[in-house]
Amino acid sequence: MSQSMRANWSSVIPCTKDFHSAIRTVKELVPLFDVQILAIVVVMLIQIVLSLFKLVARAIKDSSDIHSMIFTTTRAVIDWSSMCLLCNACEVFNEEVDFFHRLRLNLISMNRSLSDDAILWVCVNFEERVDFTARRFFRLGHPLLTSMIATVATYLVILLQFGRL
Repeated sequence: MSQSMRANWSSVIPCTKDFHSAIRTVKELVPLFDVQILAIVVVMLIQIVLSLFKLVARAIKDSSDIHSMIFTTTRAVIDWSSMCLLCNACEVFNEEVDFFHRLRLNLISMNRSLSDDAILWVCVNFEERVDFTARRFFRLGHPLLTSMIATVATYLVILLQFGRL
């Protein structure tokens, strides 16, 4: 058995305790900001829909106002990029949590002395994840982005149809 493997095994228990403490802290912080997250997501969705509607409406009626169209496109791209960054950060956090759970389980299964530790086994069997939500209306992650694309496309078509009446 190498020295580095012994160091890894001896650090599993303190690392697990620190990990669960960090997860608890994040779980306590998430509800404090869920109203703000909901407001940000709704406002960005509305801004994206209105920017794209304005862009398409101008392109249909008068395509000579290229500066305004570029500004509107840039605004929609910035809003969409912000949503992508927010959702991706939530996904990456949970992927890192899952990676830690798998790594810890592998280290425990390789070492008998660690597998006898009851506290560690409780921590391993109690795999925690953080649900980043907006007031529990929806989860922040990659599925939210696909839902937003569908919503933006739907409302854009509706606004264009009513604009022609």
